Amino acid sequence: MAGRAFRAMWRMHEVGSWKTKAERVPLVSVVIDTYNHEAFIREAVTSVLQQEYRLGPVEVLVIDDGSRDDTTKQLSVFADRLRIVQKENGGQASALNLGVSLAKGDIIAFLDGDDWWHPRKLQAVVEYLLRNPGVGMAGHGIVEVATDGSQRALRPGELIRFDLKSESGPTTFNRVTCFLGTSRLTCRRAVLDQLLPIPEALVIEADEYLFTLGGAVAEVAVLDETLCYYRLHGQNLYQFGDYDPARLKRKHSVVAKLAETLPKRLTALGVSDANAYKVVENTAHDARRLGLAAHGGHIGTAFPVEWAVMRADPERWSWAWWPVKALMLLLALILPPKLFYRIRHRYSMLMTACAPRA
Repeated sequence: MAGRAFRAMWRMHEVGSWKTKAERVPLVSVVIDTYNHEAFIREAVTSVLQQEYRLGPVEVLVIDDGSRDDTTKQLSVFADRLRIVQKENGGQASALNLGVSLAKGDIIAFLDGDDWWHPRKLQAVVEYLLRNPGVGMAGHGIVEVATDGSQRALRPGELIRFDLKSESGPTTFNRVTCFLGTSRLTCRRAVLDQLLPIPEALVIEADEYLFTLGGAVAEVAVLDETLCYYRLHGQNLYQFGDYDPARLKRKHSVVAKLAETLPKRLTALGVSDANAYKVVENTAHDARRLGLAAHGGHIGTAFPVEWAVMRADPERWSWAWWPVKALMLLLALILPPKLFYRIRHRYSMLMTACAPRA
């Protein structure tokens, strides 16, 4: 009898403690941006609605950025469980700006309409943010899912925290950017309020604007868990396999805008000029590469770009890779840039296809 009474009293204590804790948990908003994702949006939304989240209330908003397919029809089955906002097509920046402005939560998690979450996503990330008030933004590992259904898990290997004002911050940031994209990103509103609005010229890669600047106003954490599934498919607006001049030019214009805008914003937020340069260096190189790939140039103009990329991160290249890099440098020197970057892109896609997948 005494044992049962003690256990009953302990359960009441746990319930009371949990209620007190829950009352302190802020509202979490999930913002899903989508455009022409009729084949994927139901899985994305379902993965949010079926979260194993026990900490407090959640609201879900879907921003449909002017889809021209049956995305609206697919969303209609969820109309009583979330808020659906339809707008004219304006790109990812405009969708995220609108989503944050409408969200009521103090913590905001983002999801692209062609990706989906692990059931533990919100529980793991929000719990971490609540335990670590100095962290303003969090990402995590991902599972890449190819069109044939094969998967590849990517994770940092350890919990990582950094800020961009520290000496080591930029180096750490450049190591973990792949874990901070839209479907991985959860932010405190107090951080977003210092970063928004995102320039609406960023019709894609608007998330890079946010996660690059986030470390200038608070610590950023990357959890060593694979908590979302990143879908690779033919209609990816940023990642695409086949040579597509129109998408290539759009990608170049966006990356060039990031390379132009981010250093000014970083220094305005208190990051030193030296750190701002290190943070944006890779983006600047990508902008130069994409410009040559999209618009061409004189023979040999790809060489200084490729040489600068290699010099920026010499530790990345082991001796085993030097023959390949030497060949690439030779081709960059003797070929027109458009042809060189088509060859380089084909080689990158081949290496990705050969990477081990489950």
